[in-house]
Amino acid sequence: MSEKLILSIYFGYHDSAVTVATPNKVLLHLLAERYFGRKNLRLDMAGMEELVDAALCHLGATISACERILLASWASPYEEDAQSITLLGKTLPIARTGHHRNHAFSGPNRPAHGSLILCFDGGSEDGYASLYEVDRDKLSQVACLDETLLTGKFYGTATQLVLQPHFVSAHISDTGKLLGLSAYGSASAEIEKLIRANADDINELHVTMPAELQARLGLSDGYDKPWMDRYRLDFAHTVQRMWEQELLTQLAPFASDRQLLLTGGCAHNVVANSLLANSGMFSKVIVPAAPGDGGQALGALFDIYPATATSSPYLGRSFASVAALEAPALAARVSADLLAGQVVGLYQNESEIGARALGNRSILALASDPENLQRVSIDVKGREPYRPLGPVALEGLIPQLIESKADHSYLGFAPQATAFGAERMVAAVHVDGTTRIQSVNERQNPVMFCVLQQIRRDRNELALVNTSLNVAGKPIADTQQDAMECFESSGLDVLYIGHRRFAKAGPHDGS
Repeated sequence: MSEKLILSIYFGYHDSAVTVATPNKVLLHLLAERYFGRKNLRLDMAGMEELVDAALCHLGATISACERILLASWASPYEEDAQSITLLGKTLPIARTGHHRNHAFSGPNRPAHGSLILCFDGGSEDGYASLYEVDRDKLSQVACLDETLLTGKFYGTATQLVLQPHFVSAHISDTGKLLGLSAYGSASAEIEKLIRANADDINELHVTMPAELQARLGLSDGYDKPWMDRYRLDFAHTVQRMWEQELLTQLAPFASDRQLLLTGGCAHNVVANSLLANSGMFSKVIVPAAPGDGGQALGALFDIYPATATSSPYLGRSFASVAALEAPALAARVSADLLAGQVVGLYQNESEIGARALGNRSILALASDPENLQRVSIDVKGREPYRPLGPVALEGLIPQLIESKADHSYLGFAPQATAFGAERMVAAVHVDGTTRIQSVNERQNPVMFCVLQQIRRDRNELALVNTSLNVAGKPIADTQQDAMECFESSGLDVLYIGHRRFAKAGPHDGS
């Protein structure tokens, strides 16, 4: 490889990653969890060296081609005053990057002058939650929201109290579960009063389980089957409603005809994001494909090398190429399996960045079949029964299916389904009527676009259940071996790896 390369590295406390690029193009973004097979993995220096080496090897490059490192400061193992670091035997100059700024520039387009950015997460050298105004290339803090409820501390501790006593799991991987659970509860003025009386303690990080706080809030210490515990359901629902109200209240003074970017781990609260987008407070609300810490290395790169910014979320490794011209033929085979009632794994081209499957590492099934909620979520993936599935649909059908003003390319929003959408996507609409939908056009994902066209043409099916190609507790499949292990250990009926089809004999096997 003749071009000089840039490495952008993020250690952090979870979701370590490396991005490899030229000054004009992202070549690869590799998450530690995908390479090592452990969710939300934090790397030490030896682990990062292995990850960087794997990324370079995938590109047919070596460390000798690299000329500079962008190093995220948060939780970096290197000395603060270091001007260079040695990686894989080569000493390279470094440029340090900041946590909130990396989040702010992780979107597909450079933030416009005058636009607003809300960074909110579980904490960094920049605090927990701040609202920024973009002043050309500068970020000006217009509000520090660390003492509000809009922090990863608040929602993470609530998750710790309701679902998962383990600190790391509760804050990093299970907050989405609390959101899913909340739909089954009801708002309680009594619980809200308790939460507000104890808000300062909830809005803290508790590395050891806060049993006394849990008891003070009226929650039992039993975590078995929380979906059967009415008080836990109402507690989760009340937390979510309070979060939504806090978001609207804190941002109301800044409402204007300009764009707002939501980023940081708290931007995964897709229901609150939709309420804000539909509120009309801002001209547009944007959520990037990787708003969490897994997008830190990308954000640093997009900031310092603006020409590398891209709207494509498909920046991971590819082990099974499908050309755009080959998409219709593959889609015809995939759609035939789907219309025969099969649950299908689709593994093709570069993997997606971020925490959500966007069609290249996906499990698919007909969204119109109500049985597919249990089949996919519980029988195939082994998830808890209260967790919803989301659909994928053609971009042109989105206005018929949901009530939303947002862009649904990256699964950043979960608006209310329309009555028509709820009827046609029954397996992918949650009990509260929300649905985290992905829109697809031909440019974004030719294979998925053609599959959706084919099922509509053949049987007037309008959407598919779309969830990540993995089982509960495992990262999204990265390699072909990962995909095969998922296929063999789960209830998947069919798996496509590129053009190759693997099928199991059984009641849903149409081959």
